[in-house]
This record gives sequence, structure tokens and C-alpha cells, in this order.
Amino acid sequence: MTTKKARTGGSRARTANSGDGERPTRDHLPADGLAGGTARMEDAAVENQAGPPPRVADPGMSDASIQRGTGKSWDAWFSILDDWGAATRSHKEIAAHLIEAHQVGGWWAQGLTVGYERARGRRAVHERSDGFSVNVSKTFPVSVERLYAAFADEVTRERWVEPGTLRPRTTREHRTAHFDIGADGVRLGAFFTAKAADKSHVVLEIERLGSAEDVEPARAQWKERLAALAAVLNAPG
Repeated sequence: MTTKKARTGGSRARTANSGDGERPTRDHLPADGLAGGTARMEDAAVENQAGPPPRVADPGMSDASIQRGTGKSWDAWFSILDDWGAATRSHKEIAAHLIEAHQVGGWWAQGLTVGYERARGRRAVHERSDGFSVNVSKTFPVSVERLYAAFADEVTRERWVEPGTLRPRTTREHRTAHFDIGADGVRLGAFFTAKAADKSHVVLEIERLGSAEDVEPARAQWKERLAALAAVLNAPG
């Protein structure tokens, strides 16, 4: 290599490392594409935020859970979504943006969207896009197979709920059971978890309640029904 070429090569190396060269073009964006680049620019904006964004209501899920599930705190997500313009976007648009631009899983994207809407005063506690909902749960000293059967089998089911109360929709054996309740569109989902050979847990999700005033009565009603179920499962024979 001649002296002139060496000087030219050294000059190019210094230019490449100085940060004074041209800005990256679209062709130089990271391999994960424009969505990934956009997500990082939005994340960087959080660092320049003066103090945490305000909340008009609690988002529902704890900061610790959100941090574990998504890698960021509520305040970080609120800043990112505010900067993106989520305050004027629909629920569907926000969730899609979280999935596409930030690679958030579908379940977490829904949870973040609901929490954001609550914190910004766009959604009441327990409110979803299709009405209000509430969860109740209980652990039983029986196998998950027996607990599931108490919901799936009509004869057993009608020992702890009024006959005709739960109209089956879909089931996944030993995992989930979904029902219609009454004639006003309310639905119940039952989600089963085996804790041990003779211990299992169920979470009931009552959905599509008409108003916030329906939440606590529904909670009380289904806690009472789970207590009745416990009595049935604990009965001799």
C-alpha cells in the first residue's frame, strides 16, 4: 500500500468512527426492521421525560408484574404510548402497535392497553371494550379432573348452580370451560389449574356485565356458588 493510500484509509476509518458522517438511511436500519427502529426511538424518548407521566386512575396490574412481563415499568410504557399518540387511538390500534412495534405478546399487549386506558381516564376499573368483568377464584382439595367435571357434567353442575344458569359454549378438557349466563349476553369462563394430584384451582371470569354497578353483585354471587361447589365436592361419596 502506498503512503497516499494509507493516509486515505486512515482518514476513512477516522470518519467512520467519529460520528460526523452521514446519518443512517432506511437501508441501514437494524435487521429487525422499521418497527424495531421505531420502538427504540420511542424508548429513547422515555429517558428525556421530566418525571413520570400522570395517572388519573390505577392501571390495575402492579408495576412489578408489568416489569417482569414486558421488561418495562408502567411509567415507561405510558411515556412511550403518549409520545406515539395513543391518547387519540382506539384500543385495537394501541394493542396492534404494541405487538408490531415493540414485539409485546398478545396477552400483555391487551393488558398494557387496558392499563393505559384506565390511567388516562378512558376506561373505568373492570371495564373492557365489551362491558365490565370481574374475577373470582378458589382452590379445592380435589384433582383437576374432578373439578373440571363439576363444571362440564350437567348433573354435577346443577348440584351447585340453579339448573339452566350456565349454558355451555366451549370447553378444553381439564383446562377451560365457557358458558352463557342468562339472556343478557353475560358470559362466564372457568380456567383450571392442577396444583397437585389432589389439589386444583379455578378462576372464574364473569364478562360482559352491563355496568360498574353489576361488578360487586356478580363477585358476591359467584363466590357464593364456589362455596356451594366446595360443599358438593366435599360431600361423602
